[in-house]
Amino acid sequence: MNAVHAQWTIVTLQWKIIYATKDYIPVVLQSVPMVALIAWVAKVGENPEVLAYVSIGAALVTLWNGLIQRMGWLVAIEIFDGTLEQNLLSPTPLIIAMMSKALSFLVGGFLAATVAFLAVVLVAQRLLDVSELVLLLASLVVAVISLLVCGFIFAPFYVIAGGRPGFFNAITPLGVLLSGFLHPISLLPQGVQQAALCLPTSWAMRAVVDSVGGSGSSLDYALNWGASAGLTLVYLGIAYFLFKKLEERVRITGSLGRF
Repeated sequence: MNAVHAQWTIVTLQWKIIYATKDYIPVVLQSVPMVALIAWVAKVGENPEVLAYVSIGAALVTLWNGLIQRMGWLVAIEIFDGTLEQNLLSPTPLIIAMMSKALSFLVGGFLAATVAFLAVVLVAQRLLDVSELVLLLASLVVAVISLLVCGFIFAPFYVIAGGRPGFFNAITPLGVLLSGFLHPISLLPQGVQQAALCLPTSWAMRAVVDSVGGSGSSLDYALNWGASAGLTLVYLGIAYFLFKKLEERVRITGSLGRF
């Protein structure tokens, strides 16, 4: 219960800071030109699967692009500001405090994702015809959670690996390619497909597309949700391990005062 209260406090405080500084405005607007261009694909085609990838996929890509660098810099900013040690002295575990801040970024990212979705609808001049609304909503929840955890890994990894500016310029497009948000991963080369299947987002996006077209069976949804949830837990376990390694280096070796 104390951890939940701490998380809620950090989420609300971080969101107040974001709202007060208007940091969310560039994140909201910067995706509009990209998704407007992608929307032309949906405008010239009649395939509902294409529209699902373009409209929902563009929103999820916008969410990913906005979150990856913000989450990746979470721990690094704590070091730059000299507040990492205070976080370690807090009764709230470091991973909980950082995840709470990541959740606040996620809340802000929903606004940018919504604007991206509306931009696609306006340019494509078509509404998404959803066959299974409840299954779509459930699949989106699975997709967003998997996206959040995949990006969260880079918060400790960036610091431990001694990352430098430009690090995420390679990670961001690679995540878009392998996530399955904008295209079926079956279109990728065989080796790249296997890499994409290691990401929980690719499985979740399968369920999203199936729910839009109504083409999936109960077994398909169970498989896609289960695979996505299982991989998300694996990634969360990796994040936990990395945060423990980071804390060990700070507490024992003191080697993260700068990087």
